[in-house]
Amino acid sequence: MVLEEVQRFGLPAACRITEVGLVRFRPVVQIRCLELTGTSHPVTQLRFTALAFRVLGLLVILVGILHLYATRLILTHVLSRIDDARLRSFIAPGYLLDHLVVGVLMLPIGFNMFWSAAALGRGQRWAWVSNVAVSLSILSTPFLIALLMGAREMHSPIFVVAAVLMAFIGIVGTSLLFLVRKACVRRDE
Repeated sequence: MVLEEVQRFGLPAACRITEVGLVRFRPVVQIRCLELTGTSHPVTQLRFTALAFRVLGLLVILVGILHLYATRLILTHVLSRIDDARLRSFIAPGYLLDHLVVGVLMLPIGFNMFWSAAALGRGQRWAWVSNVAVSLSILSTPFLIALLMGAREMHSPIFVVAAVLMAFIGIVGTSLLFLVRKACVRRDE
């Protein structure tokens, strides 16, 4: 019955029926569109979002690498200037551990964004939820930096580059995900 209604109303020229079946006792017809034009179509938005998340994932990996590089700079240029050995031995381990952990954790986060982009392009809900959690976390980072550290700590160029990249990734990622929100709802039932 559903198939007949789809055939009666017709499909765009670039679309074809790929699957007919039942989901929770309701008839479902899956239609795959091969070529689509126009940015307002959900499939085109999903493809663009998938491509963007590949790029954003690589940017997060870059920020993680910058963070690990900054750890080395902090060790050689900042902590080595503390003359008091007891004070340096108190501050250095926690400071370096913090930078190492954040830098290392950013690598799999970026990889997850890159890897899940294909599933996001297919409108799979798990990829959308995973990337929303990551994007909102990344989006909060620059605001927390500004709130807790203020402008007096923003004198390092590498620090500013990382903060700007995180703001860009958070804003673009979150915006794109909320743009394709409806296209990802119940797509992988």
